[in-house]
Amino acid sequence: MPRDANRSLDARFQRSSSALREALLRVLDRAELAHVTVQMIVKEAGIGYATFFRHHPSLESLLLAVADAMIGDVAARIFPDLVKGNQEGALAEFVLYVEQNRRAIRALLVGGGDRIRREIVVRATAQAGVLPFQIDPTLPPELAIRHLVAAGMEVIVWHLDREPGRSGPSKVLDDLSQLLRRLALAPVIVPLH
Repeated sequence: MPRDANRSLDARFQRSSSALREALLRVLDRAELAHVTVQMIVKEAGIGYATFFRHHPSLESLLLAVADAMIGDVAARIFPDLVKGNQEGALAEFVLYVEQNRRAIRALLVGGGDRIRREIVVRATAQAGVLPFQIDPTLPPELAIRHLVAAGMEVIVWHLDREPGRSGPSKVLDDLSQLLRRLALAPVIVPLH
């Protein structure tokens, strides 16, 4: 097959992959994960049913692809602050991302069930392991990152299961930041400045 044809197929494959991920997120804005079907996703994406299965063997596979994309988005958002040693800025970016993607994150971490959540923790831990966190040098780095991710996910799940408070969006963000700081970051990170 000519090289240009391969590039065309690769580009089409990437567009279909992206369309499926975006369609799943749009469907999740309207329906709980338990009620989402492959048919709903392909209709939303405007692609054929068979195309879904060329990309993913199951809905679970698409969920994990969405999770991987979101983990990558988070890493890209917090990396610049972490490189500068601005852990507070990184935390603020993370909390803002969680709030902006509240429904999708809740669907993945709660609606996907324990098996999906465990897999997301594994994937997020691998990604977090390459970020420049200022880990307490008295702790094993792998364990510190695992704690950071797992505890952070538990705080997020708890937060997303609550109804937002009446005190306004900035108070909700401050509350989430405080919880993440105390329960996930403080035990393993050199003190935030």
